[in-house]
Amino acid sequence: MRAAVFYETRDLRVSEIDMPRLIEGHVLLQVEYCGICGTDNLIYNGQCYANTPLILGHEYSGIIIETGKNVNKYKPGMRVVVDPNIFCGKCSYCRKGKVHLCDSLISLGVIKNGGFATHSIVPESNIYECNNDINLDIWAMVEPLACCIHGIGKTGISAGDVVLIFGAGLIGNMMIQLARISGASIIIVSDPLEKRRQYAKQSGADFIIDPLTSDIKDAIQDISAGGADIIIDCSGSGEAQANSLDLVKKGGVILFFGCSPEERRIDLSPFKIFRNEVSIIGSINNPFCHERAIRLIASKTVALGHLITHRFELNKIKEAFNIFGNADTLKIMITPNS
Repeated sequence: MRAAVFYETRDLRVSEIDMPRLIEGHVLLQVEYCGICGTDNLIYNGQCYANTPLILGHEYSGIIIETGKNVNKYKPGMRVVVDPNIFCGKCSYCRKGKVHLCDSLISLGVIKNGGFATHSIVPESNIYECNNDINLDIWAMVEPLACCIHGIGKTGISAGDVVLIFGAGLIGNMMIQLARISGASIIIVSDPLEKRRQYAKQSGADFIIDPLTSDIKDAIQDISAGGADIIIDCSGSGEAQANSLDLVKKGGVILFFGCSPEERRIDLSPFKIFRNEVSIIGSINNPFCHERAIRLIASKTVALGHLITHRFELNKIKEAFNIFGNADTLKIMITPNS
């Protein structure tokens, strides 16, 4: 089979490798679509750990080619999406139901081979059948949508809340739609890129701010006196994170969702956090959220098709990584079998 194997920083090689051996309790997938994630980009650029050499990619959909022994629910020909996170079920976090914090978490595309390949072996427990009426490129976005569902659930958005979102990439555009579903009355989005601000408007944002030309604090005050009830940082921008305390209402919630380099530090006022009773929270992975994401896509409650901006064949995957994060890119899909 063909696969994009990552060896070290910016060393990603497409080559023929042996087909993985199908084992008990697993299925063999023909990978149809696999999206490039911010985590993939950090790994590619040497800013995040991966167990090399490794086939990257963890946002993928495909068709079952073969099933291993004792796989009973799924059959060859079924269209499925992948949950890339395999937890141990034994550590203290798993026993508390916090499987995304598992001490021994194994993530496909980070620790074990993932989806930037023509074929992939996946545990039966980590696949979900998907609706035949919707294209598999849309289904490949179940994983990031599930991450957003987990994150937005932690904010506790209530009906009528004002929500400020930093960053209008793929995740920001998903968060816009989820915030609306959750009851937000006003959704404000800040992004320095004009193209991304246009996508945010299409996804349902009420107000768009260019932080390079506007004073964001004045703009927020004009829109909603007192600030935002909920702030969701999808940008990973240190400046946006540091400014959030000045933009959130008393009793508000700030969610740090976007990927940030591990070594980054920002200045925050403990007094403001204490005095205004502000909650600052993080969110990682997508525990028990895939089925909810699938239902939202199947019902067309969320619209994701307009967020796929580029498609690349597997042999052009380095070109895809080279444009990742450009002004006109949101979701880049790799099509290993095209």
